Amino acid sequence: FMHCTGELHLHGETLAVDCHAVRDRSWNQVRTEDPGGAQKSPPIGWTPAYFGPDLAFNVTSFEAPDGDPAWLGLYDVPDGAPTSYYKWLVSNGELVEIVEVRRTVLQYHPLLNTAIHQELELLDGTGKRHRFEGRSLSVTPMHSWPNIGFTDSVHRWEDEQGRVTHCTYQE
Repeated sequence: FMHCTGELHLHGETLAVDCHAVRDRSWNQVRTEDPGGAQKSPPIGWTPAYFGPDLAFNVTSFEAPDGDPAWLGLYDVPDGAPTSYYKWLVSNGELVEIVEVRRTVLQYHPLLNTAIHQELELLDGTGKRHRFEGRSLSVTPMHSWPNIGFTDSVHRWEDEQGRVTHCTYQE
């Protein structure tokens, strides 16, 4: 995460900027440029969130098959296969391992079929569970390489204590 400060001038209005934005290129996707050779997988969500120096995380995951996701039956996911990879959590200034991730989509965008209301539960290596609720405020389809298309959104995340942050969510 980067602490970004400054001003944005938009349509004659000056807006103050003071946020913690993420810049990350670690999706670890297969980079074959042949669209027919891309790895088939359920929709993967990238969720970085910064609540403050005491709580920040970065999780790449998909919905668990036992949660009846919209993609069920379209992708072959072996029983017991991990539903997340490339994940980390900072809790009270310490890097803590994430040992379990559960993403549950409660509502999909009607046209883009991407998560617009979801829950994320993380179990850290100390045994503590962290629960978050996220809702998209805006969603747009994006295309970056010949073998990937995704949606990018601004998500409003709330933790169990009622703290709120706004971060990108890409799926």
